[in-house]
Amino acid sequence: MSRFRAFAQLDDPISQDGDFKWIGMDSRRHPTTLEPGLLALSQNMRLDKTIPEVRKGSEYLSDSISLAKTPLTISFTFPSPFSLDSIASSGSVAQYTVSGGHGLIDGDTAEITGASISGYNVIGEVSIGSVSMFGVNIGVSLAGENPTNAEAIKRLIIQEEYDDGIFDSGVFTDDSDGNEYIVLLSASKAFFLDPDDVANPIEVGYTGSESIARTDNVSLVQCLNKLVMLRGDTKQPLEFDGDVSTPSDFELVASAGIGTDDINATTGTVAITSGLKTVTGTNTFFRTDIAPGDRIKIAGQYNFVDTVTSDTSLTVDDAWTSTSASDTLYLGRDRLDLIPMPMANFGIYYQNRLVLDYPAGSTNDIILSDILDVDTYDAAQNQFKLRDGSGDFVVGFAPYKDDDLVVCLRNSIHIIRGISASLDEVFVEEITREVGCIARESIVTIGDRIFFLSENGVYSLESGFEDRLKGYAEPLSKPIDDQFRDLNFTYASKATAKYYNNRYYIAVPVGSSESNNKVFIYNPLNNAWESVDTFPTGLQINKFHIANYQDDRRLFAVGNAGVLILLEENDSDQTAGGNTTEIDGQIITRRYTHGNNQIKKFSRLQADLNLPADSSLEIDVLTQNPDSELTVKTVSNSGTTIEDSIVRASIPKRGYSTQVKVRTTKGRPQIRAINTEAIDKFRGTRSFE
Repeated sequence: MSRFRAFAQLDDPISQDGDFKWIGMDSRRHPTTLEPGLLALSQNMRLDKTIPEVRKGSEYLSDSISLAKTPLTISFTFPSPFSLDSIASSGSVAQYTVSGGHGLIDGDTAEITGASISGYNVIGEVSIGSVSMFGVNIGVSLAGENPTNAEAIKRLIIQEEYDDGIFDSGVFTDDSDGNEYIVLLSASKAFFLDPDDVANPIEVGYTGSESIARTDNVSLVQCLNKLVMLRGDTKQPLEFDGDVSTPSDFELVASAGIGTDDINATTGTVAITSGLKTVTGTNTFFRTDIAPGDRIKIAGQYNFVDTVTSDTSLTVDDAWTSTSASDTLYLGRDRLDLIPMPMANFGIYYQNRLVLDYPAGSTNDIILSDILDVDTYDAAQNQFKLRDGSGDFVVGFAPYKDDDLVVCLRNSIHIIRGISASLDEVFVEEITREVGCIARESIVTIGDRIFFLSENGVYSLESGFEDRLKGYAEPLSKPIDDQFRDLNFTYASKATAKYYNNRYYIAVPVGSSESNNKVFIYNPLNNAWESVDTFPTGLQINKFHIANYQDDRRLFAVGNAGVLILLEENDSDQTAGGNTTEIDGQIITRRYTHGNNQIKKFSRLQADLNLPADSSLEIDVLTQNPDSELTVKTVSNSGTTIEDSIVRASIPKRGYSTQVKVRTTKGRPQIRAINTEAIDKFRGTRSFE
């Protein structure tokens, strides 16, 4: 709308267009079509109170995890050789003495050359005697010597494959004191890190020679005060008893079958005859112990009670197919139906049951434990098949309201109802085959909504979805679909997500990256995508966790080298080694057309800014038809206090629309409003035919 009420014939009408608040970004649509309040791009920004502000930076809390075989870091310096002053032999161990100190540590590999007695010229692992003496096992006893040309050098051992790392992580809460630990699983041991005391991790080993390999599907699940480690379909699960004060190793779960006991057996003995429906008992009390409709098992065959005629006689609904003159009657189920915790890839503890994928059944089977007993499973009654014969497979689980559990498969979504009740009453419904989930860690329950990543972007299942098999045509990520189309779907199963500070964070691999290198953030309060976050090279987000830190709930990231990173903390991003890098925050506005598609002359720009101490930004203007990009203003605050600034800049460009790009170069500035002015370039009387 014009600033002026009226214009003469030769006046230049001035119009204004801009935004004074923003709720999110929409990069899919043409920027000319965006409504006020939408950005074409928001990178490393937060839109609290609808004001763009650079996100807070990351901080390395811990990189002190000692892995068995850590990757070699490039670049590195080759060690220099040092001279040996004397060599002696103590049995099969050669002792090498250096007057100036050798600088080796136990476990280093050293190469010794130049000794006149050839047996002392070896390559071997050193054992430290003192700062000036180290030993190497040479296998024989030799005479001593005072060499003149002998020297030693530390050897760099380069593994063909580094078989250690952090293969999974989780959060463990100690019921005894409420303290929380972020647990990192390496090949040979687990590290329990208290975020408030990361310099002193608690190390917990694995029993015997048990380990984790890079190819294992490993996952952690806390069940009450017990921590269960699932290791895929070829290794037995491990359990930690939860005592971090005097920790013992993760132990193997029981693998032997669960034998019969008296829990489900009735008194006396029974007899059945093939082809008949009767059961005859001896020393039994059928009228006390059994009711019509009960499920019973005799001689390995199940049946249902029809009538109870006396304490020693009853009938069933189907004729027996076997004969037994003396057997035990089991009511409901007998312990022979039960199995210990099976091998599994992942699970969830929900409604006092441990729910597992069940590879022993098939890729689309799940199995549920007994209530409050994660070591016992009924493979006959508590196993469910989902889309058997479809080639579909289970990806993950999500708790849902009213005692239900949503099961996400690769190509479909199902719901199990009444999961805490008797499993005779539990039933499964298929919700949809229109979408499925491609990343287990992307599944997040937020109130009555479930977010997850599919091959078409992020979807949200909302309350009532189970009653209407519609609404799956458009993903939640539709406004930024162009960015999600750039996902590396070969590695998209590594995506991880968490709901934190009223936001859904999802880290995904983009472009050619094989690890998660961008984080997309959805703000349910604004019902819009708020930002795409980027991080310095080397900062890895293999998994998000939320845990207590300094009496507050905080968001953490874990990388595969055992690094624990605190997010949303500083004014800049910290990198390995304690270095920092400025956060590249930027916004690009919608295209300001000033209400028409005519060519116009842009006159000036005005921006309302809030500049913290020691911060700076630059403002670019992008015009269309003709296309151009021009930096029109660089703004900085070199002082020590916050500055509020109204910045004005000339726009010496013409075109039919313009966009404004604000890019921060230091600190965490805020952009409160942007306004542009333009002049209709046509002057005088015009007529068109």
